[in-house]
Amino acid sequence: MTEESPSKRRKTVDFIVKIEDSRKHIADSVMTFRFNKKRVKLLSPSNDINKNCKGILYWMVRDARVQDNWAFLYAQRTAIKNKMPLHVCFCILPKFLNMTIRHYKFLLNGLMEVEKECKDLNINFHLLHGEPSTLVPNFVKNHNMGAVVTDFFPLRLPMAWVEGVKNKLPDGVPMCQVDAHNIVPCWIASDKLEYAARTIRSKINSKLDEFLTEFPPVIKHDYSYTKPFANNKWKNALEKVKADASVKEITWAKAGYVGGILELESFLNNRLKLYDSKRNDPSSDAVSNLSPWFHFGMISVQRCILEAMEYKESYEKSVESFMEEAIIRRELSDNFCFYNKNYDTIEGAYAWAIDTLNKHRHDKRQYVYDLHELENSLTHDDLWNACQNQLVQQGKMHGYLRMYWAKKILEWAETPENALEWAIYFNDKYSLDGSDPNGYVGCMWSICGIHDQGFTEREVFGKIRYMNYKGCQRKFDVQKFVSQWAFGTPAWLVSDYRITSAQLDKLGLWSHCFRSLPNPQEADAPTRFFVGCRWVYDPFTKGYNEILGFLLPAFMIATQFFFTLCFLLGLISFGCVLLFALCSTPEQKQYVELIRLIGYMTLVSGISGGIAVIIFACRGNADGWMPGHANNYLGWSFALGVIGSVLMLTASGLFHVEANIQQKKREYLKESQTRFQLESRT
Repeated sequence: MTEESPSKRRKTVDFIVKIEDSRKHIADSVMTFRFNKKRVKLLSPSNDINKNCKGILYWMVRDARVQDNWAFLYAQRTAIKNKMPLHVCFCILPKFLNMTIRHYKFLLNGLMEVEKECKDLNINFHLLHGEPSTLVPNFVKNHNMGAVVTDFFPLRLPMAWVEGVKNKLPDGVPMCQVDAHNIVPCWIASDKLEYAARTIRSKINSKLDEFLTEFPPVIKHDYSYTKPFANNKWKNALEKVKADASVKEITWAKAGYVGGILELESFLNNRLKLYDSKRNDPSSDAVSNLSPWFHFGMISVQRCILEAMEYKESYEKSVESFMEEAIIRRELSDNFCFYNKNYDTIEGAYAWAIDTLNKHRHDKRQYVYDLHELENSLTHDDLWNACQNQLVQQGKMHGYLRMYWAKKILEWAETPENALEWAIYFNDKYSLDGSDPNGYVGCMWSICGIHDQGFTEREVFGKIRYMNYKGCQRKFDVQKFVSQWAFGTPAWLVSDYRITSAQLDKLGLWSHCFRSLPNPQEADAPTRFFVGCRWVYDPFTKGYNEILGFLLPAFMIATQFFFTLCFLLGLISFGCVLLFALCSTPEQKQYVELIRLIGYMTLVSGISGGIAVIIFACRGNADGWMPGHANNYLGWSFALGVIGSVLMLTASGLFHVEANIQQKKREYLKESQTRFQLESRT
């Protein structure tokens, strides 16, 4: 994320203070607030607490925040009522589903914020490493905890943890679960698996008056633990996880409650007004972008709805659309995963969908791709490749495109089972909001027709809803989106997308993308192949430094040098033009010199750019260098380089003409003044 300006920072602080005041206005603490006990599910036979115990434990699982957290509030309420210290623990597993370093870093950064806030509130936060089913009961025994409060996560593994902890707790230690993620608790919203949004909508809406309330604050805890605060070793936390380190950390999202508030404020001020009309247009910036914070529980959906409702008078339709997505659709996903334990397999689909997928599983597919080709964006479809690139690079994908993306996997995979498995794998591995009920339901909707209906029967899809490229073109500007992501780095040389066996995908001055390049040093019997997109000087991928001589022949280095010179001089020239336009007039002494300087810089820039494009045009697709030269062609970015060089030369000529005109005007004016003075003397 970019650094905030002081004025923006002040607005954010004001927004946070406003929310804090809203909490204090409703109640001084949870003890003076009428807590709705329907949010709480008792998991043990009794809720009686032993008066000789040393504290109450909130086992945080899904909702990694302090404020606006019904589970945290209930834990503090229980601790204050029994005059005991409050402890919070979070268990970091070495591996959880398909979480990568991208997810772990985001989670840990958010938890560090939780620890700091807990410490300020005299609440002890413990970061535990390992399996919760063992760690939490041991923590309860070792610290003599009197009760355990946990939040609600409807996936199979977290539900198994809860069952394991409950069964291993010492006798007489009550345990309860609070749904702090949904506005209407999942078990209250419906007691069965709902068929679609239309069947759960009225059930949730009828309960919003009861559950969509303001939160009281979590306050400074009056009862202290006798021992020092836990010494959580954050620097070593990542060393204990066994996650894929190849998926890089993202920079656009700041983890934690404050980061979530920043994104919420940005959405309300800049994008909410467009949400109703533009949220399904990937080329427009109109979505909330809040799903990573929702997934990790770093910000409350309920808080976001409360703040959005204040804009209802101005943007009624947008607020209603946001509430539909954030409440109805999101809570429908929790309902599906809670009541259907096959939420991530074909067996979890409706009978009509299973029948139609089985009927068409052997239909001939026009294109068939494997996992490797899909993961590296090596399909014939530039829009799908752009979607995958966005997912891999940014850790997110526009909601409308997720549907298209997943349906194309169904179209290109050999079986529906492969399609669903791969879609979930990609989503959980790369998306910052992966391993979430919303993600599983999204894949199941696209591939298995969950929460949908049957459509006209067709090849491969059967009665599953179909989406195609032309439909996307009618919906939004596909090429605008593709230009952002399919060509994330300028590609001067591009391979024909119809040649699926091509070794090169695209090549720019500073990056290159290979579909499957055999190691040039092993020409006879290659054992290593290079795939995907990399920076030319990539220091991370093993073997890239060994083939630098192949990737950077002399003409490529020359092209890089001259075009970099062209770019830098063009940038400096642009700055001088601004100076010229804003601060200079023809009467000023240095006016002509400034114009002439700009003219010379644009001339050198244009010549440098011209040399670069000529060298690349002559050598870039030459036989014996880049593989598959017969199938490669110069890309649109190369054309932009040519146009840019020509424009620089044209601008240089115009600046020199202007400088000469102004110079002659000055000489004529000086001559006229001299003649006038002579005539006056005469």
